[in-house]
Amino acid sequence: MARWMMGLVLGMALLGLAACQSTQGPKLKVEDPWARSSPMNVEMGAIYLKIRNEGNEADALVGVQTEACKKAEIHETYQKEDGSMGMRPVEGGRVPLPPGETVSLEPGGLHIMCMGKQVPFEEGTRFSLTLTFANHEPITVEVEVRK
Repeated sequence: MARWMMGLVLGMALLGLAACQSTQGPKLKVEDPWARSSPMNVEMGAIYLKIRNEGNEADALVGVQTEACKKAEIHETYQKEDGSMGMRPVEGGRVPLPPGETVSLEPGGLHIMCMGKQVPFEEGTRFSLTLTFANHEPITVEVEVRK
């Protein structure tokens, strides 16, 4: 009887510990990673995706890396004083990821800029991309080139 009770208490403790661990900290999901097709003679390309923070703590996207580009940076689209649109690196190199929210990197907004393409950005091409975060472990996803 004591053995049964000890097993029950141990099982409940492990279940409680697992429940606590699954709700603490950032819990990030990367969805729909894709890149826009562009001719190889165009040195730059754009990569888009969504990051969902399902955890209860804020995090931030702080870096990106891929062998498909000589250099990859997190950029934003902005309106210049003359009314034209421009692109620039995100200030501080960080994209906040509030708990319970989805941040979209999409055309006309935040995006990953690929400088010095090393692979053809032709429809159907695939390559890996690693996202680095302030608190969460890095996440590597497969990016598909689309029109």
